[in-house]
Amino acid sequence: PRITVYCGASLSSYGGYVGKFSIELSTTAAEDEAPSPGQYVSCKGVGGPMLPQNIALESGVVVLATGFSSYTPHTGEYGFGENQEVMTLPDLLQKLAEMKDEKGGQLHLDGRRIRSLAIIHCVGSRQIPGVHEEDENGHLNEYCSRVCCSASINAANTIRESFPDTSV
Repeated sequence: PRITVYCGASLSSYGGYVGKFSIELSTTAAEDEAPSPGQYVSCKGVGGPMLPQNIALESGVVVLATGFSSYTPHTGEYGFGENQEVMTLPDLLQKLAEMKDEKGGQLHLDGRRIRSLAIIHCVGSRQIPGVHEEDENGHLNEYCSRVCCSASINAANTIRESFPDTSV
């Protein structure tokens, strides 16, 4: 009841500290999204024409829910797309989920026995300008996603527990 969701809003400015944030949001309606009076617009409800507005808020806490997109390495990055043995963590997790009832011995992936497996951390995160290739929009992911490490460790633990003869 004390949470307000602002869909389609952009953060204009922010400042402050935990317990006392000052936030400014701006909203605009894209030309193709501007509703007619009484028309339902997803996440906005029913209303009149959307007018751009600036919203000033004060809050003790801010939750920024941006969503995410899984990173797909460029062909050749760590051998991805060139060697069938190189896969993304989501692909590995999917294969492990499909094998959840198999236990003991060595891990088998795509009909191949896996004696040892390496998990490379921070692929697609902490990219360095001039070292890593930018995406099609010219962006690098210079930040830590704070998800990959725990997911990688969980996958490694799952493999070690389920397939003790496979080294990770």
